[in-house]
Amino acid sequence: MSENLDRHIYLYAKNQYQRIDTFNDLRKIHGYYGYSWVEVELQTVMKNLLNLALPYIPSHMMVEFMMDISPEQCWKVNARCKERYHEKYHDQYTYYEAVICKCLSILQLTDLKDIPFPLGEADPKILPLRG
Repeated sequence: MSENLDRHIYLYAKNQYQRIDTFNDLRKIHGYYGYSWVEVELQTVMKNLLNLALPYIPSHMMVEFMMDISPEQCWKVNARCKERYHEKYHDQYTYYEAVICKCLSILQLTDLKDIPFPLGEADPKILPLRG
């Protein structure tokens, strides 16, 4: 991944962009940096977010990470997952979405001083800025 792509994923996680549809939003961020956003698979987004989030997960917290992405627990980090689990959509749980949402949660809570590069500003050419 490029540092620019990484920066905008962090900025998205830290709510500098409007969240309209998390998964399409993340595809659009990838699309801005050389991918064709309509062809970006959730698996690609998941891998990129895991690469960013894993350094912030201490080994003793890995069990919690795994539990939080389970179908029974993913509602903690993913409103869409919560809706699906607690209503009629339990069968539509996806592993990729649960991992993406958990990683976004981790990145959102990451201290700016722990991020290995300056985040800079969100770019309205990529996604609408949060008001």
